[in-house]
Amino acid sequence: MIESVGENVTNLKGGDIVMPLYLGECKECPNCKSGRSNLCHKYPMDLSGLMLDGTSRMSINGGQVLLYHSLSCSSWSEYTVINANYVVKVDPQKIPLPHASLLCCGFTTSYGAAWREVHLLLY
Repeated sequence: MIESVGENVTNLKGGDIVMPLYLGECKECPNCKSGRSNLCHKYPMDLSGLMLDGTSRMSINGGQVLLYHSLSCSSWSEYTVINANYVVKVDPQKIPLPHASLLCCGFTTSYGAAWREVHLLLY
């Protein structure tokens, strides 16, 4: 659940239920519009350990980096700071939250890898 949003975030608000994504989506580039790829041109996978603006999610003394993160969402924590383009809003009235959690990165990556392997072995 979103606790608060930055001043430039207009499509999300505190209280919204979201799922973090490790690949961002601008919904405007050719890949996002194609429906065949989730490799966004504007928000590519970044392995720097920093936010898109080059800052850390946690810093001290006017910007001294205190913490680097893994991939772009690093959601194995009670709280996280994440770019708004790396989340998707969930409607808890349409899908129960325990079921929605199966759509998140950890499950879909594992399931997808196993399904693809079995699928390839069958053909």
